[in-house]
Amino acid sequence: MSTDTVLITGAGGGSGAAVAEVFAGEGWRTVLCGRSEKSLESTADAVSAAGGTPVVRSLDVRDEDEVFDTLTATITDTLDVL
Repeated sequence: MSTDTVLITGAGGGSGAAVAEVFAGEGWRTVLCGRSEKSLESTADAVSAAGGTPVVRSLDVRDEDEVFDTLTATITDTLDVL
């Protein structure tokens, strides 16, 4: 059985971090993406505390190659929510 996976951009704060915590509370594997790795680490701590499994990835969504690399490096089975 695979774990449900969600990839969240802008996960370093605001609504992105809040959405990550909601999914984490349901036990989802959360791929946290954003430009500031420091902010993402804070969200990753909150995701872990809520019961999720965080994966942190620095990403600028304006860079198509970065997006592709992030998807191939972090999505091992399926991506359920983007």
